[in-house]
Formats: sequence, C-alpha cells, structure tokens
Amino acid sequence: MSRLFRKVLVVLFVVLLFWAAALVIARRRTAPSAANSANSAGPVSPELVNQFTALEAKENELNRAVWAKETLGEECGRVFESLWDSLNAATNKFSVLKSFQLGELVPGLFGPPQKLAHGIELREPTGVGPPWSEPQWRQFLEHSQRAGWELAHIEFRHNRFDTDEAGKPQQSYFYFSARLTNVARAERAVLEGDLIVAWAPKQSDEEPAAIKRIDASHVTVRTRRGEPAFRQILAEQIAPPAKSYFIDPLILYDLDGDGLSEIILAAKNLVYHRRGEDRYEPQSLCKYPPGLIFTGVVADFDGDGVADFLCATFDGLVLFKGSSEGTFDEPGRPVWSVNPHLKYAQALTCGDIDGDGDLDVFIGQYKVPYTRGQMPTPYYDANDGNPAYLLLNDGHGNFTDATAAAGLEKKRWRRTYSASLVDLNDDGILDLLVVSDFAGVDLYRNDSRGHFTDVTREWVAEPHAFGMAHALADFNADGRLDILMIGMNSPVADRLEHLGLWRPGIPEDQTKRSRVTFGNRLCLARPAGGFEQTTLNDSIARSGWSWGCSAFDFDNDGFPDAYIANGHETKQSVRDYETEFWLHDAYVGSSKEDRVLAAYFSAKMSRTRGRGYSFGGYENNRLYLNQQGASFLDVGHLMGVALEADSRGVVTDDLDGDGRIDLLVTTFEAWPEAKQTLHIFKNTLEHPGNWIGFRLREEGNGVSPVGARVTLRYSGGTTVRQIVTGDSYRSQHADTVHFGLGKAERVDQVEIRWPHGRTLTLREAAVNRYHNIRGPVEKVIQR
Repeated sequence: MSRLFRKVLVVLFVVLLFWAAALVIARRRTAPSAANSANSAGPVSPELVNQFTALEAKENELNRAVWAKETLGEECGRVFESLWDSLNAATNKFSVLKSFQLGELVPGLFGPPQKLAHGIELREPTGVGPPWSEPQWRQFLEHSQRAGWELAHIEFRHNRFDTDEAGKPQQSYFYFSARLTNVARAERAVLEGDLIVAWAPKQSDEEPAAIKRIDASHVTVRTRRGEPAFRQILAEQIAPPAKSYFIDPLILYDLDGDGLSEIILAAKNLVYHRRGEDRYEPQSLCKYPPGLIFTGVVADFDGDGVADFLCATFDGLVLFKGSSEGTFDEPGRPVWSVNPHLKYAQALTCGDIDGDGDLDVFIGQYKVPYTRGQMPTPYYDANDGNPAYLLLNDGHGNFTDATAAAGLEKKRWRRTYSASLVDLNDDGILDLLVVSDFAGVDLYRNDSRGHFTDVTREWVAEPHAFGMAHALADFNADGRLDILMIGMNSPVADRLEHLGLWRPGIPEDQTKRSRVTFGNRLCLARPAGGFEQTTLNDSIARSGWSWGCSAFDFDNDGFPDAYIANGHETKQSVRDYETEFWLHDAYVGSSKEDRVLAAYFSAKMSRTRGRGYSFGGYENNRLYLNQQGASFLDVGHLMGVALEADSRGVVTDDLDGDGRIDLLVTTFEAWPEAKQTLHIFKNTLEHPGNWIGFRLREEGNGVSPVGARVTLRYSGGTTVRQIVTGDSYRSQHADTVHFGLGKAERVDQVEIRWPHGRTLTLREAAVNRYHNIRGPVEKVIQR
C-alpha cells in the first residue's frame, strides 16, 4: 500500500465517520426525515478510496482548466469580503472604513432630490464628480460621523469580473448597499448601486489584489426623516419542540370571532391572543398536543361551520376538530394515512376543487439536496423529490388520494415549497399553482370537476426559478389577479455568465443557468388570459436568497406592496459557499444516493461551512413600495423592517383593526446561536390613504371563505383579491380582504364570489371600516 493511498484512506475514513455521525450538511434547512435516519457509511474499500480520489482530482483539474478566471475573480473579491467581515465585527465601523485602502474614489454628482411618497427623497447621480484621494475619503467619513450618522448594515455582492488581455485582474462590479441611521436627526438613509472597481497591476501572482480606483458614481441615495412606519412590538425567541426543527407554520386566524386574528405557531402548538394594546399572550393551541408535525392549515373541513386544524405528520393527516369558542379540545383523529410515510410535507393548501361543498387538499413535499449524496437533477427542472398528493374530502373531513385521477401524476415529484388552490383564469373554479425549488412554477387549470391540465407553458413564457414561495395580488390594479413567484438570484452565476464560463459537456447550461437564477418573477395577468412579465418585474426581481413573502397595501394607496424575507445561513464570515455549488455540486451528483458523493460533499462542507463560511448569508429583508404600478422601491430600512436575520415565514394582517396592515416574520438562525424567533411589526404610518375591509367566516353548508374572490370598483379603478391558503412560505393569511383606496372616499360596488357560483354584490359600502360578510343562501344576492 503506497504512502499516498494510506494518506487518502485516512482522510476518507475520517470524512465517512463524520458523515455517519453528523449527517451530510444540507443546502437547505435539514428535513426531519433526514434528521431521524442514519447514513450508513459502511466499510471503506480501496475502490471507494479510488473513486473519491478521482472525483476530487477531476474537480480540481476543472478549477485549473475551466474556472481559472472565476478563481481569480474570487481572489479579488476577498478584498471586500475582508472589509465586510471587519465591519461586521467592529463597534466603530467608521474607523474600519477609514483604514481601508481604496486608491481613489470617484463620487457621483447629485441634483435636487425627487420627492416621493411618505417623505422619501431619492437622489440619483447626474454625472461624475472629481476623484477623491484617500485623505479626502477619510475627511468625508469624519464629517459624516460628526454629523451623527451610524452604519447599520452593508453589503458587497460581486456580480461581474473582467481580466485584461494578459489574463490579469482588470475590473469588477459589486452590488453595494449601505443602510445608515441618524438618531439625532431622526433620519435614515440608504446608499445603493454598483461600485466599479479597477484593480491595480500585480507584480507577481503571489501578491494580494489591491484597488486602484472605485467608481461610485452609479450609487443612488434614499433618505427619510421621521419615525419609521413600523414599530416592533414583539421579538420572541421560541424553541422548537423536542426532536423537531419547526415552530411554524405561521398562521393567522380569527378563532374567537372578535374580528382580530390570533397568531398560531402550529408545530410549537402555540396560539397568541391579543391582550390589550400591543401585548400578546401565548397558550396551547390544541388541548391534546399534535406531537411532531410538518405543516398545517386552519379551515372548516367537516362542514359544521367551525374552523378545524388539519396537520401533516409522518403517517398522513390528522384533524383536530374546532369548537364554536375557537378552541381545539378534542384529540386529533387520523383522516388520511399514507405508506410510505410523508418525508417532508412542506406545502398544504385547501379548496373546493370539484364543487361538492367541502374543502379538498393538496400536499407538496420538499427533498433536501446533498443528503446521502443525491442532488436535484437537472437543477433547473428537477422532478426527483418526494411525492405530492391531491386528496378529496368526503364531506366529513376524511380524505382519499386522487392524485393520478386528477391528472397530477407527471410532476408530483417536484421539490415543492409552496402551493395554492386559486382561481387563476377568473372562471370561478379553483386551479392549482405549485412553486418548487430547482424548477419554478407549475400551473394547472381545473375543469370544475377536479381534473387538472398542465397549462404552465400556455400561461407563462418562462417558469424557471429556484422557486421558494409566492404571493397573489392585483399589483397593477387592473382588476386581474397577478402572481409573484419568489426565486433566488446568484452573484456567482452572474459572474460566470459575464465571463462566458460553463461546465464542459452540458450545453443546456448556457441557457438554463441564467433563467433559473433570474430571481423573482412577477407575472401580470393578461386581459386575454395567461400571464406576462413586464418591466414592472425589473425593480423587484433581485431580492437575494429569498423565502416567505406577502402582498399588502401598507400605505393604503390602492397598489399592493410586497415584503420579502431573505437569508439562508449566516455564519461567522461573509465568505459564501455558493461558488462551490455552481462550479461543482450542481453537476457532479444525480437524483440517486451515492456514498462517494456524500463523502465528497461532507469533506467540502467541513472545510468551508464547518469553518464559518455562510451560504446565502448576511441578507436583509425587503419592503417594496409599489409606486402606482410603475415600479417598486425597497424602503425596508427607511420604514424600520429591514431585518438582518435569516428569515422564513411572512404574513400580514390588520392585527388591531385600525385599517393599517401589520407585519409578522419568523426567523431561522444558525449563528451566533441556533434559534428561531417571531417578530411583530406594528404599522404606525401617519396619513395613510382611505381603505375598506371585508371579514369572511366559515358558515358550513358548503360556504367557506377559502377561495372567495372580492372585486372592488371605485373611482380609482377596479381591483381584486382572493382568499387562498398555501401562499408565502409555511404560512397562512387571515380570511380577511383589505383594500387601500388612496384619496377615494366612496366605493361604487363590491362583488364577492365564492367558488362554483355564489355571488354577493354590495352597493356603496362604507369606507374606513370592516364589513362582516355572510355567504348568500341563493346563488346571486344584491344589497
């Protein structure tokens, strides 16, 4: 046995022991099924050693032969990673910036600011100013610090890299964002835009990269004075139950009928009741705890007019019958069993798909990449996960599997994060929308009898994305329901696209990589049917590594805004693992489990993420202000909700009934301590627009709020909302519909249409109040 073989054998044996004991570190949140199963390493054979050695040698050779320019770009990017890490660790951030060697800085010239809504001022560069030397840069920082400015958050995302004719570093583009506060002036500011960095010539390859010039003339400035529009009234750390990874789903539901939503963290078996102004008190949701659950939904499943709690467990579905007091006092009863067991039920949505008056269910499952060496294949259209199920209700809350008969067999193996039964073509019938990681969006048209036809390519031109969540709203206020699919953009993929680098032997990579990393896709409904991406998408597409989302009109101007949660795994350093995914991981694996690949992934994880690398880390949440349907503007920091913590679930609702929509967010954090939290932000915006709201409740006899569509006609035009489940990420919104009206003081007509035909029309409903709605006994009623 050679010395090299013995050395590799020892390394591989240690790796496999680590793998067997600690599980393969997953790209996403680890699934409970993975956490409860053992990876059997087995004996370390010479054949396994040879395969492991050959794989690492092959990938290392690709680094040299194919990815050399990308590797050089990464080395240059280390300059800003080191700065970013130092800033994150420092208490005096301006001192760190003063010591940073930037060569010279080219600032922009600014004219008068644009006056936007809510006191926001936008300054866009009109030209290039004279360059600053490093002493001038330090003087600027000292002046800013004396003026009371503090740096709250900063980002550098390396999106583009160029070399000169000799292959030496020439320039880079960095997406840059700095969020600042000035307590004395009650002012907040955001600097955002591209930094164009010119690299200084290197005397030798061993010499570290140095900056020659930074062109900051493309950076815009947004400012706002006054108190932020949102005030945090709760930030509570909540430990998941024993042997569980979850505290969510995060559910809003008016259980006690007082018109205000309770807040449910279902996996933790908690419900928060409002106890006076801005105070919430937790208590048990179910008298008999449901135990370990994946996800859940609250609605009337047995037709008695009272909301029940339906949850997914390993064995199937369990129903906790609700009472008229809004409690769940009876033990749960199994209502659907499945074998093999559910592995990672993630999306749960309900609705009456066949017109028989009861709520049917769709369950989508996720499958964690990397586990036991398997990877989603292909990464842009993976259909190799755990199966989805369409379940029919017998009217008493018992379910049977109808997936194949409903036409949903072909793509049921997606790695799904969210799904909704929703009327997508305004025919009064609930269709199906499914959003999946490593695929994007799938759309299915319902024939009214519960049979679905895949119309994805008919209704959207480009479905591909790393699909994470979705929101449904009339974003351009034209009376049609639009889709916001949450995806992910990738700085690494951007660099590779610009450099023209692709994995050899995979020609489809040249078209698919840029599509799947496009980011969020806002698909506006067309008058003739289907959806299209317009220029409105451009300003909301690139929000980061995104998760839950909610569409809500926080300023009541008549145009829904959007809040998006961000951040996967923040660790000690901003240095990110993502490069490994795009150079190697996305291509070396397949849908099948593989011991060699599991060892390969585990070895890489231990020397990267195991040593403090982040993976989609140091993001902040974003609140996108809808500017009258023309564009979106991120005002999260200016409004006080740019939470910099790895976040997941998002829901919005008027928790105190004052007509202003509040915001709730959950986090899933790994460092400096592993924790999950619930945050509630109260909307305190001064001088919002007029509004009107409608509260619907379960009534039995085939009348459920789920699927109800509300169309509003007023002087501002026509707009629409629909009550759905399964949107956002592991969340459920309340059975309440809220419309901002801007300056309009009256509403001409409101039409409320339940699935399969029942309609209620209201004339000149009063504004600035909520209306309690009961479904009509007859098909069509006017009041």
